[in-house]
Parts: sequence; structure tokens; C-alpha cells
Amino acid sequence: MQDVASNHGNPFDPHHVIEFCYINIIGIWLYGKMFQQRDEQYFKWAGTFVRRLELGSCLLVDWFPSLAYITSAEVKELKGLVQTMMDWHMKLLEEHRQTLNESSPRDFLDHLLIQQQKGKLMVSNTDICSVLDDLQSAGFDTVTANTIWGIQLLVQNPDVQKKLQAEIDEVVGSGRAPTTKDRRNMPYLEATLWEIQRVGIIAPVPCIRAAMNDTTIGGFDVPKDTVLLVNHTKMAMNPINFPQPQKFDPSRYLDENGVVVAPDKKMMLFGNGFRICPGMQIARDMMFTVMANLLQRFTFQLPEGVTALPVGRNDGLIQYPRSYKITAIPR
Repeated sequence: MQDVASNHGNPFDPHHVIEFCYINIIGIWLYGKMFQQRDEQYFKWAGTFVRRLELGSCLLVDWFPSLAYITSAEVKELKGLVQTMMDWHMKLLEEHRQTLNESSPRDFLDHLLIQQQKGKLMVSNTDICSVLDDLQSAGFDTVTANTIWGIQLLVQNPDVQKKLQAEIDEVVGSGRAPTTKDRRNMPYLEATLWEIQRVGIIAPVPCIRAAMNDTTIGGFDVPKDTVLLVNHTKMAMNPINFPQPQKFDPSRYLDENGVVVAPDKKMMLFGNGFRICPGMQIARDMMFTVMANLLQRFTFQLPEGVTALPVGRNDGLIQYPRSYKITAIPR
């Protein structure tokens, strides 16, 4: 919140502020570490992390495995970045092991190490580092993208922003910060988060799956080992499930009593079945807390003289809106 306030109502790009926020939230949960400020160390770490995600989301070798025998400059760079991040996690692991107290675990990494030492978790140190890396990769980039889309959509739909602020004022007031405990009493914000994810569609084509056995889907025969892709865009913009799909309308998730009705299989933003995203609840909690705190303290608007935000999105596995600047007016 201090980073947003430090702009003093001047135009700014919220991307790095939001990214910094989520990196620290996830860092505290995983290994009790946070960056105190956006200094040279942070930008070096973040640059390595983001560049790895950029390279890893669009390599031809993922689609044509035979190209693995031809090592390109991008593949070499990606391998180096992966090793850099693994080394960073390994250093954290060793630091934790030296100060580990089994009776008082501090974070997720402590819990993993305790289970490893007790023999209940048969994994190597490299395995643990890979788990940390996966959780961090899947965690901060997705929620950052959704929140960046959310701020843009609220600027473009000020009536929705006002309703959200009215709900926050009624439920929380200004004397304390909103927390996840307030979620059950704030259905409009909960519904708005679903609509942000539907309209933003940060992963139009999510993780690739394959049929484990011969099966049938929607009347079509699907042989074993068939590659399966989910078209999130088609699902999210289906007028049968979402009338006027181009319209940003959080009320579509509220019933006649104002109770949230989750979209469930109409979108499957977090997957479905046994392979549903294990971080769904954490991601929803983080987005709720960050959005609620931002809207409690600020109103987001177009800068003076600007009539519209850029249209379109960036390419990549996780897609952000085009860079934009807005103003955050203290409430």
C-alpha cells in the first residue's frame, strides 16, 4: 500500500508494485523470506524469474521434442536461468536446515524438511527445491496477472468499483484492514474476482493433458495418449453460459438472494477433477485480500487527459494486458 501511496496521485504502472506484493506474500508463506524494498537484489532476482517464465512459455521444443537435439541460444539461456533459481532455493534450504526447530516450524519449507528428516517424505533436497520453485512459479505470476487485469477492468467500469468500495465500507469500514475472514460477508467482491478471471483469461490455453486410456468425451472417441487442450477463451465467452459475454458484469455470479454462485465447470479456470489446481484457495484468498485492501484505500482512475487504456494483451503462457498507467487517489 505504501508503494501505491508513494505515487501521490501521479500516473504509474501498477505492474511492478503488484508483482512485488505477491512475491513477498508467497515468499513469506514458502520460506519466511521477503524483500524489504525493490532494490538491486530484488530486481536481479525478479528479472531472472520473469525472463525464465517468458522463455519457458513459448519454446518450439515443447511442441516438437525432436528439436531438443538442436540446442538453441534460448534453450541454453533457459537452462542457465533454471539453474540460477535452483541454486537460490538450495541456499534457502541449507539455511533453513541449520536453524530448523522441529517443534516450531516457521514456514512451508520447514514442514517439508521436518517430514523429510522423519522419513515420512521420501524426497531429495533437489525435489524439495523443485516443489518450492513450482509453487512460486505457479503462484505469483498468475495472481499478479489477474490483479493487473482487475485494476484495468475497474478503471474501465467505475460503477463496479464504487459498489465494491461501498461493500468494503459497510463490512470492514476504515478502522482495520480487510482479511480473508471477511470473504463470506463480501459476495460482490467475490463475484467480481470471478468476472475478472473470466474476462482477463490469463491462460487461454492452460496446461497440456493427455488421455491415459481410451475414452469418450462429448460423444467423441478419444484414443489413449491423445493430447488434450482446453480452450478457456471459448468457454469464458460462451453466450449460453454467460449472456452478453463481452460485458463486464459481476452480478452474473449472484443469485436472487445475493449469494455467490461459482461458475464451476462453465470455465474450469483452475482445472477440474483430481488434477484441479491445489493452490486455488490460496490464490483466491490472496487476490481477495490484495484487492480489498487496495480498494479500501484508493480509487483507481484514468490519468488526466487520458480517455482510454491500451487495448490487447501480451503473448505468453500467462497473458497480461498491455502496459498501462493509472492514478490511485487516496480515499
